[in-house]
Amino acid sequence: MTVPSLPVHASAPLTSNEPEFHVSELFFSRTDPAGLMQSGNSVFQRVSEYAWDELIGRPHKLVRHPGTPRAVFYILWQTIKAGRPVGAYVRNKTRSGGFYWVFAVVTPIRNGYLSVRLKPSSALSPEVEAIYEAHAAMEQSTRCAPSESAAKLLEAVRSLGFEDYGAFSAAALARELKARADAMDRPMDMLTETLQSVAELTAQVLRRADEVHTSSVDLKHAPMNFSLEAARAGSAGAATEVVASNYHMLAKELNEILTGFVVAANALSESVNNSLFLAGTAALQREMNAVFEQEEEVGGAGSRAEDMRVLEDQQRSYSELAQASLPQVIRAKSAFARSCLAMGRLVSALEVTRVMGKVEWAKVGVASLHMNSLLDQFAEFQSGVRVGLRELEGLNRRIGEYADAAVRSVIKNAA
Repeated sequence: MTVPSLPVHASAPLTSNEPEFHVSELFFSRTDPAGLMQSGNSVFQRVSEYAWDELIGRPHKLVRHPGTPRAVFYILWQTIKAGRPVGAYVRNKTRSGGFYWVFAVVTPIRNGYLSVRLKPSSALSPEVEAIYEAHAAMEQSTRCAPSESAAKLLEAVRSLGFEDYGAFSAAALARELKARADAMDRPMDMLTETLQSVAELTAQVLRRADEVHTSSVDLKHAPMNFSLEAARAGSAGAATEVVASNYHMLAKELNEILTGFVVAANALSESVNNSLFLAGTAALQREMNAVFEQEEEVGGAGSRAEDMRVLEDQQRSYSELAQASLPQVIRAKSAFARSCLAMGRLVSALEVTRVMGKVEWAKVGVASLHMNSLLDQFAEFQSGVRVGLRELEGLNRRIGEYADAAVRSVIKNAA
């Protein structure tokens, strides 16, 4: 098709005017692999303020606002080009120079990409807006490479309490869906709501697991110092030295288990966030499909039937992916539980060895503030780990309960 040139006033100065866009509304657009717009629904056309012949065949960046950092689009394109869906807050520009915020879920489709957008209304949205404003200014002043800017944006995401962009994207989608459901006075999608609870618990697991790991790192030289201090007592400290050597070996084994412990915690977090994002995407696309069925005006290349088919195929695909991901969540939860049990057994062995060391050292009769300090450090570390493991056991049990509830909801909906 021949793409008409845009009128001069299409590049009007940016203003603070925000178009009418209700939290109850959704819109979508479909692009080809190069990002050229192929179709969309009436809400998209109305909010953007462009006529259909000004949108179709144009790069999607036509509606890009400079207030959205380039890093956001770098992350977005890196993800969807790899064949994975992604969610992002985006500030878009209208034809008259105004702007509007969306949370966009972009998914790869055959011969292009599909973007479904809602109006952000969660408490997370203003925090992201503040980060974007500072980040866009930084990009403007430093002219840094997109990859460098993306790395810095991920640091900002972590400052909000998220492990990585995947965790942020899943949590943001869930929070926006929850805020939208509340604003519309209706229940949230059951599977998404259940997995949101699982994700929140998993975030606590990750933080606690990191604390346990950090406490072990802080104590890494203490077991060796235990052996050296016992050796200084000569033959009188021989028995203590044997105990210290055993403690040292157990501590090394604990460090190995801790590595697997952290890996298991991260695997659990990744699988939960993946399931949450898939479930949220399916719920959003399901509603977009229902909304689109009621619309009379559409624009773009291809037929209304084609867009309906794309939306239906996407919704079905992501629903199936979300359901299929639940067993992986349960397996990851079980693997982490096994890591916790292994750590618990080893910490108990360390405590027995520490007490034996304390008893044997008392027999030596040599005063040593350093030895006393080491034994106290061991006691404090082991006590902290036991408390952490008890908390993790409780969190893991609740995750299992929610995961089982998620499976039951899937079975109920399929019946």
